[in-house]
Amino acid sequence: MLALVLTQAPKLAAPAWDAVEVTPEKAQFFSLHLASALRNRGLSVITAQDIAAVLGVERQKQLLGCSEGGSSCMLELSNALGAQLVLTGVVAKLESSYQVNLRVLSGTDGKVVAQEVVRAESQEKLLFALDDASVSLARQLEPKAPPGSARGLAWIPAVGAAAFAVAGGLFYGLALERSATLERMLVPGVTREALAPVVSAGQTFEVLGWAGFGLAAGAGVTALVMFLVGAPPAQVSFFVTPSGLGARGAF
Repeated sequence: MLALVLTQAPKLAAPAWDAVEVTPEKAQFFSLHLASALRNRGLSVITAQDIAAVLGVERQKQLLGCSEGGSSCMLELSNALGAQLVLTGVVAKLESSYQVNLRVLSGTDGKVVAQEVVRAESQEKLLFALDDASVSLARQLEPKAPPGSARGLAWIPAVGAAAFAVAGGLFYGLALERSATLERMLVPGVTREALAPVVSAGQTFEVLGWAGFGLAAGAGVTALVMFLVGAPPAQVSFFVTPSGLGARGAF
């Protein structure tokens, strides 16, 4: 498998939410609002309307009628839509507030890969809370580098770059201080032998300063390369749909 520098955002199927003491129209509105917010975070979301257009209303109802978290249904739904994940939601009107339970399920085995509970005192505040939830969900769904991978270890040269930069700055500052001292010593009667130690120290600190800056630049470039090239390898799986052969993967 090839390791790619760029990663492709996962595709989420977002069927209609279950509603408790909330009209289907409002539940649909809240669901579409979250879908729009997730798209703004760079995720690809297939809404309930899109699902109905692809699968048909009856087939969608059959799949959504499966037992909660049913892996076979999640697999069939994600395969049919070419989605890696399924976003489910339940919105409820409580005595004086609203609550939305959100879960993102893997289309492979139906396991929960991200979840969020949203609470708000009014419908207007619920919209803002869903915007915040989209940020949290997007963060939870970011590709994670495997332990020990180049990307996962990129912080080491990054810390080294910072340390070298600080050291370079300190030595260069000492070189400037020696230069200022030398200027003050340049008065009639001062011998070359008296100036030699200050000149030598200043030159040494200047060399060390530039060396620190150079090492910082090299370590910084190394960290950047490790982060970009060390992305998780592409994973692709194939499946059969009524219209032919399909493929699903994360890049």
